[in-house]
Amino acid sequence: MDKVTLLLARKALALDLATINSKTLEKAKKLVQDGTGVMLAGMNHPTICLLANHVKTYGSSPQSPVYGHGFSTSPHEAAFVNGSAIHVLDYEPMFVPPTHAVSPILAGLYALAHQDTRGEIEKRFMCAFIAGIQFQADLRNAAQSSDDEANKNNHHFPFEKHGFHPPGTVGALGSALAASIFLSNTVEETAMALGIAASRSSGLAGNIGTMTKATHCGHASRVG
Repeated sequence: MDKVTLLLARKALALDLATINSKTLEKAKKLVQDGTGVMLAGMNHPTICLLANHVKTYGSSPQSPVYGHGFSTSPHEAAFVNGSAIHVLDYEPMFVPPTHAVSPILAGLYALAHQDTRGEIEKRFMCAFIAGIQFQADLRNAAQSSDDEANKNNHHFPFEKHGFHPPGTVGALGSALAASIFLSNTVEETAMALGIAASRSSGLAGNIGTMTKATHCGHASRVG
């Protein structure tokens, strides 16, 4: 197993909420509030209604709610619909370099939280959320050099719609890390989850401006 992935998993799982400074924690809580608000606002959007109606036909085990649509489904599908709803109005927070980091993390954690019966759920939730956001930020910063090169060639995301839509790629990895922390996975389990999520990451920038765009975030939340 890749040593870098194991090192990342080990450090992320060691995150302690008590060591996070108050300003960072307060910002994280505001992101949760913001993400929840835009999710609820987006639930009646035609795209989300289509997704919800489609998922409802699956008849999955009712473990996690699809908010505002009166039914529950599997955690994976709830994360898909709710994550898409967070992004569908395009009002969720933007990171620089560009990505929408909240939707892939928050929807998955909500879906898992509804079936969680262990203690300290708030602590695990916030640790997972902060780690997932930070991991996406680190990945996007690491990609800055390629972004700069693309910009020189007039192929810079998102203006020319070339390449991948970042929430669909780094979002899947952030979601996997956050879910692993929330579920108290082992280091090895977390590393494997990251590897699987990396294989499932996707989302073409060419879909910007279509109904598919919001599903990049929902899919990232689901596969993580």
